[in-house]
Amino acid sequence: MSEKDNKNSCFSCFIISLIIILILIALPLWYVYDNLNFKNNTEVLVSIDEGDGLDEISAKLLAKNVIKSDVFFQAYSFYTNEYPLYQPGEYTIPANSTINEVAFILKSIQETEVTLTFPEGSTTSEIFAVIAANTSVSENDLYSILTNSNMADELPFENKSRNAIFEGFIFPDTYIFNIETTGEEVLQKFIDNFNAKWAKTGTNQTNLDDYDILILASIIEKEAAKNDERAIISGILHDRLTYIIHLGVNASLNYVLDEPVAFFGNEELSVESDYNTYNNFGLPPTPICNPGLDSINTAINPEYSEYVYYMHTPEGEIKYSVTLEEHNQNISKYY
Repeated sequence: MSEKDNKNSCFSCFIISLIIILILIALPLWYVYDNLNFKNNTEVLVSIDEGDGLDEISAKLLAKNVIKSDVFFQAYSFYTNEYPLYQPGEYTIPANSTINEVAFILKSIQETEVTLTFPEGSTTSEIFAVIAANTSVSENDLYSILTNSNMADELPFENKSRNAIFEGFIFPDTYIFNIETTGEEVLQKFIDNFNAKWAKTGTNQTNLDDYDILILASIIEKEAAKNDERAIISGILHDRLTYIIHLGVNASLNYVLDEPVAFFGNEELSVESDYNTYNNFGLPPTPICNPGLDSINTAINPEYSEYVYYMHTPEGEIKYSVTLEEHNQNISKYY
């Protein structure tokens, strides 16, 4: 090979190497450029749940075609240190949003949304009042929908029709609502969450049907001052139902009194109501609050004991009794 040919060959190798190097540089640069400038075609709604990690968030964005690559979005979020700032909520991502704009939206506090937490033992009327105070939905809207729609048919109990006010079916939890939500959306969120949580309860092997378990759980929720009391109270109440003894619980009667009281006199005990379990045998017709999983599971799994009676002192300490005489002595001592 001549010296000229050798020079030409070296030059060709150089050109080829240079092209390869340029390609190797250009491809990742193009990948970054393409992802940074990718824009979604249409406006979409993306829901980020409490506890969603970066994997879940990026997967949801990719599924809605908001980003081009979930891997790139995760890398971008780490590199820019944006990912700790992403907030749970329902986000409207406008059409033609870039990845930078999407990240900015996800870390903004949603002024169009409200997060509401309903603790165990809240009543439906209390919950509806909170919703009405924080969204565009009124209490009347919610009750009207319950009365005039078939939404409650999605709930799992056959005899739920006797509960016209949705008591017991709002699972204690944290919910995110759009401020301009509708009554149907609110109730659907409650129904879906209740069905999901009820599916996680234990198998009911008691003599009560599932709806009666929910009623009993609501009583336990109100009667127990501490978690470790629930199972024993459940056993006492199961025994009273089995042996056809008045339940005699304050919580069910307080449910219909204008002002709840800790200790009943003749005036309260004479109230004519299906919720007066001092005068009526069996369970009240509906739950008296919205119980949590602990109360539901102890209603399903009672702890039987020798105790027949119980009461709480003004300081909230529970006193169990085997005999009525012992129970009356405790009442006299503390009240």
